[in-house]
Amino acid sequence: MKHQFDKINQHQESLLAQQNKIKEQEETYASQGNMLKILFALFVLSILLGAFSIYSGINIKKRSTI
Repeated sequence: MKHQFDKINQHQESLLAQQNKIKEQEETYASQGNMLKILFALFVLSILLGAFSIYSGINIKKRSTI
C-alpha cells in the first residue's frame, strides 16, 4: 500500500512540474508575441520613413533643377 501511495505522490509531483513548465512556456510565448508585434510595427515604420526619404529626395532634385 505504501508503494502505491509513493507512486501516486511521484506522479502528482511530475504533473505539477509539467504544469509549471507549461506556464513558463505560455509566458514565453506571450512575450515573444508582443516582441513580434513591436518588431513588425518598427519594420513598417522604417519602410514608411524610407519611402518618405526617397520621395523627399526626388522633390529636392526637382526643385533644384527648376
